[in-house]
Amino acid sequence: MSDKTKIEVGLLLPQGNGCAPCAERLRTRMQAYRGIETAHLDDGDGDAPRLCIHYDPNLLGVDYVRAIAVEEGALLGWRYQHETLPLRGLDCIDCAQTLESSLGRLAGVLWVSVNFAASTLAVEYDAERIERAAILARIRSLGYDGDAPPPSRQLLFRVDGMDCADCALHLEEALRRTLGVADVAVDFSLARMRLTPQGGADVRQAAEKVAAGLGYTLRPERGIGSEDGGAPLGWGQRLWRRRRNLTTVGAGALISLAVGLNFLGAPEVLVAGVYVAAIVIGGYYIARAGWMALRTAHSVDMNALMTIAAVGAVFVGEWAEGAVAMLLFSLGNTLEGYTMDRARNAIRSLMDLSPRMATVLRDGREESVPVEDLVVGDRILILPGERIPMDGLVLSGGSAVNQAPITGESVPVDKGPGSEVFAGTVNGQGALTVRVDRLAADTTIARIIKMVEEAQAQKAPAQRFVDRFARIYTPVIMVVAAAVALLPPLVGALTGGGTYGALSGEWVYRALVLLVIACPCALVVSTPVSIVSAIASAARLGVLIKGGAYLEALGSLRVIAFDKTGTLTAGEPQVVAVRCAEHVGALPWPECAACGQVLASAAAVECRSEHPLALAVVAEAETRSLTGELPAAEAVTAMAGLGVRGSVNGHTVTVGRHSYI
Repeated sequence: MSDKTKIEVGLLLPQGNGCAPCAERLRTRMQAYRGIETAHLDDGDGDAPRLCIHYDPNLLGVDYVRAIAVEEGALLGWRYQHETLPLRGLDCIDCAQTLESSLGRLAGVLWVSVNFAASTLAVEYDAERIERAAILARIRSLGYDGDAPPPSRQLLFRVDGMDCADCALHLEEALRRTLGVADVAVDFSLARMRLTPQGGADVRQAAEKVAAGLGYTLRPERGIGSEDGGAPLGWGQRLWRRRRNLTTVGAGALISLAVGLNFLGAPEVLVAGVYVAAIVIGGYYIARAGWMALRTAHSVDMNALMTIAAVGAVFVGEWAEGAVAMLLFSLGNTLEGYTMDRARNAIRSLMDLSPRMATVLRDGREESVPVEDLVVGDRILILPGERIPMDGLVLSGGSAVNQAPITGESVPVDKGPGSEVFAGTVNGQGALTVRVDRLAADTTIARIIKMVEEAQAQKAPAQRFVDRFARIYTPVIMVVAAAVALLPPLVGALTGGGTYGALSGEWVYRALVLLVIACPCALVVSTPVSIVSAIASAARLGVLIKGGAYLEALGSLRVIAFDKTGTLTAGEPQVVAVRCAEHVGALPWPECAACGQVLASAAAVECRSEHPLALAVVAEAETRSLTGELPAAEAVTAMAGLGVRGSVNGHTVTVGRHSYI
């Protein structure tokens, strides 16, 4: 007699997952062990492929089988490397074929494919027979550049103080110029940054320094469901993180003070000084962001436009106008940041679906550990009412699990030994012992979160257009404003319309007005804010939209077909028909006493259960005023996942699913 176990290939071969030769190598090596009768690949029900291992339980234990599978997978993963390299200089399809053929002749290169359209090269090679450097050298010898950093651990950060789409672009460009940074991606929608060090270099401090120079704060993230990766913040820390908002409030207070002083007849110098203080305080972060964008990213953004306008207003003596313009711009940034925070928090709330701690059963003891510390094969205990922390297989116990957060199904699903459960779902009335089948980073809810995060980085066509438009529009406006300030006075002076100095003040003022009203912030900000707000609103209602491109595509739909009616309900089961033995196959009579007796007996037993279907039966009996006709049931016994049984007036009443009956 043999036993068997199944392990996802993606867990054993994380780098080569999906590579058929690697999976076959793993199968062959596992089958060579004494005590393992056979090993084969099982695609399951369309999920990720699994390695099914049949073994002799008299010779091997399941834990040992899993251990050798993990070891063999690690050895294969080290030896057979899979990489996708970007190519530069590939300008014809013949070149792609030549490069592919040349690399394929290298000893140790097992498989190579050049994608001319995407300018990428995918390669699988045997690290025992050829080094990565030799492959790159062959690519360069053919006149192409395919160098890319070796696979490295990504660093994940939260970015505080980032309140505009330009901020994300400038931070990306500045960090790409930082020594030791191989790649960086800043997601404005979620205020999140992924950074890949070059060759395993420690670039955290350098990245934090660059971000601080731009006015942002980086906070490392530690894992799924970890909000800050540390202790709760005190009120002083929370206030300090909102210091940009404080400058807006301070500028508004100073402007109010200046208006009051002017009304009371205070000296003009004092009033002007207060206005200048309002400009300095309200525009500090704006001016710094504009300067850092110019210094590090070599680009002029809307912050620079507003700074130039405010400084120009001071020089022409329009103190109040400069202060008010800076206040309004700062207030706009504050409101935008508030809107984005609400949208980000709605998406981040997905992470709260999965608990951070789990109760693991080890050596006959219950131990509470972080979900990141669990490994495949651990046994965890889920008590009634708890959220399930990990994907796994039920070993013992029975319960009804609410899977709506993951699958959208409104009716809880009965689970028993052999059933699969998902992290983030809610356990019902029974305790479950579950074997962990996936690591914390690979659970269904973790993959959903990753999918949503990656979707935010995929810009909608409208957003890509706006970004391109803003890059061209901002410098053009500065040139036009300079022309407005210089050309009319010069032309007037040359044509005898007056002296240059007499005319220049008015036209400089008009140029400053042009800078303010032509600032593209509303256009640039509106698109990402609208997209993220829409995605966040949908997420709060349980609908996940994979990015702005798909959201924009929804606007052109005329017909929608739904194939899962369970997701289009109120989520509250109701009794729609009651039939006694006399009315099987026919509609019941509303006045039928036997039908009423059936419903009343079922309700008498179900009133002791908290199952959603039981609540529906009891509610229907109450609606028909039948609950008072029978006494409460006695000796009620619940069979988790099957039904419930009890005694009513001396008669045994059983309510359950078809298979149980």
